[in-house]
Formats: sequence, C-alpha cells, structure tokens
Amino acid sequence: MEVGSSEYSQNKEIPFIRVSDITNNGIDFSNVQKFISASLFENLKAYKPKENELLYSKDGTVGICLEADVSHDYIISGGILRLELKAEVNKDFLCFLLGSYIMNVFANRVSIGAVIKHLNIGEFLKLKIPLPPLALQTQIANRLKNSKFQALSLEKEAKEILHKAKIDIETLLLSAGGGG
Repeated sequence: MEVGSSEYSQNKEIPFIRVSDITNNGIDFSNVQKFISASLFENLKAYKPKENELLYSKDGTVGICLEADVSHDYIISGGILRLELKAEVNKDFLCFLLGSYIMNVFANRVSIGAVIKHLNIGEFLKLKIPLPPLALQTQIANRLKNSKFQALSLEKEAKEILHKAKIDIETLLLSAGGGG
C-alpha cells in the first residue's frame, strides 16, 4: 500500500510503517515518522497486517523479516510484503530463515536497482524453501529464539556497563579537574 505525501496526517493518529521503521526484532513504534488519519485507516483496514503473517521488506533494505504485530493499528507501505503462512509452517522458523544471511544474499541477487534495491517478486516466489517436519521447525525456532533472547540480554547488559563506566570516568575527571 502506498499513500501519497498529501495523505500523511500531522496528528500522529495511525502509524504508516515503512521499511525504515522495521528490524528483524519488530516495529519501532516510538520512532515512526509518518502517520495517516483514522478516517483514511478505516478505508485501508484491509491492508492492516493480520495474525499469522510475516512482514518482509522488499524495497530499500531487502530481507528484513518480522512477525506482524497485531497489538497496534497501522498500515504498511508497499515496500513491505505480507506473507500469510500455511498450517505446516512454523512462523518463527520461517522468519529466522527469511531473515538469515544466506536468504539475504539470495534476495539481493534477485533484486533490481543500483541505488535503491527492489526485490523481484516473481523470482522470490519461485524460491524453494527447505521445510523439515513441523516438530523439527519448532525445535529449531525455539533454539534460535533462546539464542536471540540471550544475545539481546547481553547487548542490554553491555550497554548498561558502558553507561556506568562513562559516568565513573566523568566523575573521576570532574573530581580530578576540580581540585587544581
């Protein structure tokens, strides 16, 4: 879905999510820059992502994959695909696979455009994705989720340590500089 810039609302009513607003970890609603009116949203509700869908970036930064967030009202731009899943596919498994380095290499290979990439949807849809039995998909996805959770936790801990070190250094510098 694309809305013209004239359709953007200054009132920050309904987020209009673009590729720049998404990461493999989700949508950053706190930093969304573009919004549409609630009345326009009513007309475009069919474009709101649904339960059991993945979002996949096809323009600009190709290959970002995340689970559709159904806790908010929002509309996605045409640069993001909505992928509806079949019952035999574990959502987390497919999301990890589509967001993986090897898939990213493939997606960029079948993209056109030198400056701004655009995924060739026809080529993308021809892709054969290896799907182990659902139980194995779930097992792999759970392991990957645990690893991702640990990585995010360590990243947060590292930021806290760096912040504390910065304060300690500033305190030392202030106390050393103030005594002269």
